Amino acid sequence: MNNSELKDYIENFDNKDISIAFLFTACRIASILLMSLLDSHDEILIIPTVFFYYYDWEFLEKNLDDIESFVSDFINKSSFSWGWCTDNLGENRDQSFIIDRKKLADTLVKILKSLDKIDRKTFLLALHYAYAVIQGKDLSKIKCIVQHHHFFIGLMGFKLLYNQITFKFSGNTPVFAQPFSDFPQAKLICTVRHPFDSFYSSYKASKPKDGFFDLNTFKYCIHELFFDLFTSLEQRGISGKNFIYLKFESLHKNSELTMSELAEFLGVKYSDSLLKSTINGLLWWGNNPGKVVNGTNPALVTEDWKTQMDLQAKYICSELLNDISVELGYEPFVVTEGNIFSFISDELEGYIFSHYQELDDPVNFSDNYLSLRNTLINYYL
Repeated sequence: MNNSELKDYIENFDNKDISIAFLFTACRIASILLMSLLDSHDEILIIPTVFFYYYDWEFLEKNLDDIESFVSDFINKSSFSWGWCTDNLGENRDQSFIIDRKKLADTLVKILKSLDKIDRKTFLLALHYAYAVIQGKDLSKIKCIVQHHHFFIGLMGFKLLYNQITFKFSGNTPVFAQPFSDFPQAKLICTVRHPFDSFYSSYKASKPKDGFFDLNTFKYCIHELFFDLFTSLEQRGISGKNFIYLKFESLHKNSELTMSELAEFLGVKYSDSLLKSTINGLLWWGNNPGKVVNGTNPALVTEDWKTQMDLQAKYICSELLNDISVELGYEPFVVTEGNIFSFISDELEGYIFSHYQELDDPVNFSDNYLSLRNTLINYYL
């Protein structure tokens, strides 16, 4: 396409036979995997190095008066400048994905200068089309643009990223508002995983030095955020046909069916290429050096939490995550008399160990011991 054709496509995007979808993910829920599977399809246009577009825009739009400076800042200072998942690619894992940033900047500036108006919607489209041009992609084949928005786990991630793309809705409920303001017919894909599994995977990946992991933040970032999102979409009249949950477990265990249904949802033809992980056409082997895998693998659905998490951790998780697990159709941690008394025995053993000095006063110690025992039994049973 020449610049005039690109101008028409951007300014009249809503009337074109092309859709836009937002892939909405958090850590340890097949986020980059699903992005890489979509990358392999020649009817889907996705930039694998832009993870926080709406935050990037809020951060940089003040420089919009100078198009060249704005483009330079976006390419070099936004999430676009990050190098996630761009190394160890290809058949032998010895290739890298490198974008010609000068060529991209020049192409993007030309497109932007041809537009009657530059705002966050037209810039997002111009960015994708400029990327497609310099990568030699056939724009006539593209049926769907996918923008991946990723959320970190952690309070710092919340402060830096979430607040920038959300507005207050029903108290403190965040809403993924801006994409649907820009693209009312946008589609949304949200990846989910068994909350206990994603918690345990996140804990292992974060390797907290002091053993502390912010479970409340985890719960919010990975699951409640998504429930808040869909609740708010429904209340704002966004049709259910425009958003779906995609389960981590289904993606790995029933890959062909899951990706076939996703292709239909996005309005593209199903292709076996959707079972292959690529970053700009180069094979991608996952982001876990200990488990080098291209594409999906049923062995990655482990349910390690059942055997690796101790009872105390399971009880704490059950208090926060059981309701969400059930709503998503997953198995909660079931409290039984057997594991309750095992847990209580562990707690009492810990109490004895930490209060052994009081054994010189058996009456006082016995009263405290029985009080703790009864408190635990009444609470859990």
